[in-house]
Amino acid sequence: MKDRALEAIVQRLAGAGVGTFEYTGHGTHILLRFGPSSSGAGGHASAPAAIPPAKTSAIVATRVGLFLTRHPLDADPLVSAGSAVERGQLVAFVAVDDKLHAVYSPEDGVLGPVLVEPGTLVGYGEKLFAFDPAGPS
Repeated sequence: MKDRALEAIVQRLAGAGVGTFEYTGHGTHILLRFGPSSSGAGGHASAPAAIPPAKTSAIVATRVGLFLTRHPLDADPLVSAGSAVERGQLVAFVAVDDKLHAVYSPEDGVLGPVLVEPGTLVGYGEKLFAFDPAGPS
């Protein structure tokens, strides 16, 4: 990706009020955290932070849509509070139009309670489940 393209993306995210942006895919991991610039001028992103990955305390929506804890053709929820889950395990869906988009567990752990009523419209990054990662903190 060209520097100008990346700079344009960073400025659009910062201008939209995004606090954190994280992307993992195709052998790339990008983490950007936005805040006031050191010069005090608003609307500019701070430099990307070099932050070690934190343990996840919630499973979040990966897109805007209708939150579902079960497949529409299935009566039982995929998981329930207290369930042990593995990294990459399907835990919910976000429905957009007539498509179901999977929500996966980000790591091994135990699901806490559902934080959003199933059938509710959720936003990108909205917390769906409380989550207790496996292993030491």
